[in-house]
Amino acid sequence: VYTDDLGDLLSKIQRKGNKDVTYKEDKELYNVTEKWAYPKEKNFKLYGDCEDIAIYKRQLLIEAGVPLGPLLLTICVDYANRGHCVLCVVTDKKDIILCNMHETLTYPTVMRREGFKFLYRQQINQPIDVPWDVLTK
Repeated sequence: VYTDDLGDLLSKIQRKGNKDVTYKEDKELYNVTEKWAYPKEKNFKLYGDCEDIAIYKRQLLIEAGVPLGPLLLTICVDYANRGHCVLCVVTDKKDIILCNMHETLTYPTVMRREGFKFLYRQQINQPIDVPWDVLTK
């Protein structure tokens, strides 16, 4: 259920996640093309790519008391057709996106206008290994 308190918390976590984690590609961190992980700590700093940052933000929200069910990792391609991952928070009023490419909270409609295409999203209240919902054909 969306409340102003939830909106404030999401804004706080969006800022914190973007500030805490320095973006680095998996190739640079792990010498692999793709690895989904909690951000890697090195010299007391956190590093990760888009899905690592989304996972970090999801963990912060869970620690703040938000249930896991509506916190859905979502795969898209950005305006340059590069793969990207965001955290989508599903509420009764609107879906809200926490994205490391945006300073503030955003929404699927805004991201679509910016050239993003949403492809897959975790199913609500399901573990990550259950097949994901297809968002486009």
